[in-house]
Amino acid sequence: MLIANQANKFLLKKKNSNVREDLARVVMEIESSTQSKILKGSKNKLRRVRWNDYRIIYKILDGEIIILMIGLRKNCYKKLNNNLHNFLRPDYSCYQPFEFNLYCN
Repeated sequence: MLIANQANKFLLKKKNSNVREDLARVVMEIESSTQSKILKGSKNKLRRVRWNDYRIIYKILDGEIIILMIGLRKNCYKKLNNNLHNFLRPDYSCYQPFEFNLYCN
């Protein structure tokens, strides 16, 4: 599983460690999530998972889950539209391995 730099920064900046850890746990459980949905109008088959007021936007590329964005619902979709061209390129330099321990106390 890979995570985009922007999503990683969002998690690390969360001051409330419980929220940060819960979001990280939701990310870890994405593969088995039944609440995952394909974004409407997404030609690239982007998916989302909802957790409270937060959204986790991701894609599956060659069997690899790539977390593109994590954010509050009110901001997440606007930021996604503004940065969509960055997320769809196959350049892996803006992604890093997701490590659950980074987000726990």
